[in-house]
Amino acid sequence: MHRRSFIGVAVAVAVAGCSEVTGAIGIGDDGIDETLEDEKTAEFSAEAGDEYTVTVDVERVDEGTAVSVQVAKIGEGPLVAQSIEDSATLDVTIETDGEHVITVTNGAAHVTLEAA
Repeated sequence: MHRRSFIGVAVAVAVAGCSEVTGAIGIGDDGIDETLEDEKTAEFSAEAGDEYTVTVDVERVDEGTAVSVQVAKIGEGPLVAQSIEDSATLDVTIETDGEHVITVTNGAAHVTLEAA
């Protein structure tokens, strides 16, 4: 009886540890892998000093030759803002703790966010 209880606790601890590691590498709640456009943005939580790589693949441009991509803390100015014609990789360092947002305007683009 005690052996089964011990095995159950050991498995629970191992699984909990795996989920913590997964979150630390940007997979799960903080990872983003989706198509964004004018009315659809992606939010993520981050702490000061966190570093991310944002990969952008343009799918559609509404006017001109490029979409505009911004990464910002919600309610503040952008940390990164760039016009992208085809694809690009952006490095982002978070300045303050809180909720952040990735926005694509003037078209649509597939965006991924991963811990650097």
